[in-house]
Amino acid sequence: SVIRQMSTDKSHWLFYLALLVIGLAGSVALLLSTPYGLGLVSDTVAYVNGAENIAKGNGYAETSSGGGYKPITHFPPMFSIFLAPISLLGLDVLKSARIMIVSLFGLDIILVGLLVHRISHFILFSLLGALLLAVSDILLEVYLYLMSEPLFITLILAAILFFSLYFDNRRSGWLLLTGLLLGLASLTRFAGLW
Repeated sequence: SVIRQMSTDKSHWLFYLALLVIGLAGSVALLLSTPYGLGLVSDTVAYVNGAENIAKGNGYAETSSGGGYKPITHFPPMFSIFLAPISLLGLDVLKSARIMIVSLFGLDIILVGLLVHRISHFILFSLLGALLLAVSDILLEVYLYLMSEPLFITLILAAILFFSLYFDNRRSGWLLLTGLLLGLASLTRFAGLW
């Protein structure tokens, strides 16, 4: 019984280590595949401009052609709020956002592995799920652009994980965290409201 418990504990630690390695490998691969930075689209301008104006104390606004500020109403604010501290530190927002999105990719790989493990209870399936996310060209394309989708995916995956933990022990803290993350996700992508 004690030997079986030690074997189970060891396999769980190896599982977590393997998940961490897959997550780090995915992050490094994404970092190396974007040597010139993440892709930029018209939405990127709104997010970066919103972040810089939040950091300057102008609110979630974009700089107009006349030098004034007008509120951004067509993009949710959470991604810019996450980027604003980068501006406050005086760091390059585009380069720092790349590091943030690369880190979110690695975290999402780990979250998928944990979620598959909670559903299947098989370590091999869990590692396979994490690996599939790491090499998925469809999802990889999402993380190649400076957009709000990576943050949205992370918040949703974490919310699902916390919600499943709530069902294990019915502690209200997990439910509160789930609600908080879902609220943040809704403020990251308006699609999260639907």
